[in-house]
Amino acid sequence: MKKKTTEPPGPETIKFYKAQIIRFSWQGPRLTPKSTCGELAEKLMAVCRGKPEFLRPESCRRYLGLLPEFKNFGAHFGFSENEVSVADQPIRRIPQVLSQWVSSYLYDKTERHPILPSYALDTATFAESMLRDVHMGRYRYPENHGLTIEIEPLVEGCEEIRFEFTSRDKSEFTRASRLELLVAKVPPGGQVKFNYTDNNEVLLGEGSEFEFRTQRCYLSENWGGNAAATLACEEPYRLDVQSDFKFPGDLHIPPDHYPPTIEVPAHWVIASADHKGNRLPVPFGELSTIVEKP
Repeated sequence: MKKKTTEPPGPETIKFYKAQIIRFSWQGPRLTPKSTCGELAEKLMAVCRGKPEFLRPESCRRYLGLLPEFKNFGAHFGFSENEVSVADQPIRRIPQVLSQWVSSYLYDKTERHPILPSYALDTATFAESMLRDVHMGRYRYPENHGLTIEIEPLVEGCEEIRFEFTSRDKSEFTRASRLELLVAKVPPGGQVKFNYTDNNEVLLGEGSEFEFRTQRCYLSENWGGNAAATLACEEPYRLDVQSDFKFPGDLHIPPDHYPPTIEVPAHWVIASADHKGNRLPVPFGELSTIVEKP
């Protein structure tokens, strides 16, 4: 029997792929870690007023509504019971400040809208992301169609500053959240369809409203180890640095059906609802928008 001879490997070949990189740079001097959180809040509001291409208008409205509250927030450090103004704190203290600020919405006793803790958490992640280079690669963000997005930081020398929202923080957020039932509306050109290779049936088209149950912190991992939601929310492409802000939940359908899981983009949500069908429009929406019970 002849022994098989193995072919020697051929010459090495290196292939390149073409990458399109869009980089956003700021005009004017940048802040430093010694700058104050108040100065950072002012810069972030200026960014939102400029309506940058990488932020949705809905996000800009929320941030412009919440950042003044962040700037005026009173934080505590160490064992002191005295409040200190966030506006006067150096940026290097922003992780502790953001954590206290988000928690203040979770345990607010004034019966403000139950979606506000989630809005505050998203605002905190946005503020933290602007401290260093934002890099949206084509693998993690395939919706960017091969583009790599880079955003220059507002602050120089803050690469090591991180707002860490731990598993314990997420669990506490879920336990304290008053969110239960949300109302969403499919935007123009959008649709909700089944997320299966053998079933791409469109369940809801543009303009359709639907209710879904949610309570988990939106930064939590997927449901019980499942890789993806049962239903997919699709809409025309738009660059969005905060595209991860989605509410995980179950579609609200009659109890004799197994509720399909869904991740709803935050800008689709128009109201929260109670068990009687009463709706409370989300804050920071369009001034002309009136949410009515169907």
